[in-house]
Amino acid sequence: MLTNKHNLPEAFRNFEKRNPHTSDGADYTVTTLIDSPRVANLKYLHGDEVDEDVSDRIMAILGTAVHKILETGVGYGETPEQRFHTEVGGIEISGQVDLQTECSNGVLLSDYKTTSAFVVQKFPHGKPEHERQLNTYAYLARRNGVKISGLEVVAIIRDWSDGNARRSSEYPENPVVRIPIRMWDDAEAEEYVIGRVALHEDYDGENCTDEEMWVRPAKYAVHENKKATASSVKPAWSKRAKRLLDSRTAAEMYILDQPQPGRFRVEERPAEYVRCDNYCAVARWCEQNNRRIMNG
Repeated sequence: MLTNKHNLPEAFRNFEKRNPHTSDGADYTVTTLIDSPRVANLKYLHGDEVDEDVSDRIMAILGTAVHKILETGVGYGETPEQRFHTEVGGIEISGQVDLQTECSNGVLLSDYKTTSAFVVQKFPHGKPEHERQLNTYAYLARRNGVKISGLEVVAIIRDWSDGNARRSSEYPENPVVRIPIRMWDDAEAEEYVIGRVALHEDYDGENCTDEEMWVRPAKYAVHENKKATASSVKPAWSKRAKRLLDSRTAAEMYILDQPQPGRFRVEERPAEYVRCDNYCAVARWCEQNNRRIMNG
């Protein structure tokens, strides 16, 4: 059920109601197919019980708005928002391509992503799921007779800052960035799609992977006593870590290499399960998630 806990204008709720996500009759959409079979199964079982507040859909609303605006601006040789269908072993898959641009050697498939500057910096060649998503679109398009010449993400950076762009060479130069995505050959794409269909159709309670849970691994922060080394003086540990390392052993080895090892200590920063704790609508019915919480 869609709630409105913060009493936002009815336009927000109505927008969501009038722009439903659809598979257009297919068994799976591309976004479902490349995602966790556990999440898909729990949504199938508990979809009617899910409460989601319209305020949690703001980023999705912004993304939809961008798509609708850009759809009205297409030019000659461009095709917006076309949905392709195909069958794999009797299972129907559909996926909607944001933009197709005719080129001399085929069609360029583009996918719009409304995202943050941080994500573009961290994944300059696109996120792994972008590669999977666009190559599955390409597979569908080829099965519908379209020759594909290339794939790209068009990243629209919602928090872009001109000042940050001037200060850092690693920061995106512009608020819109075109990111070429590696294109698989036919055999690689077909193997992937067939494998994903099998994972979903034969799902038997398998756990989500760390990637599917958006896990940020545990880190080990080395903090320095800025005041003194004498035990009689109360230490003043630095708030900012001097080093952030992937294991306790690496952190302890780093301390041993310092001129005064006694000035340092290691602080563990536990792993974060970002999707499970903040974004998964079916987390409360997930045994894997509940076991994780119970075990601390």
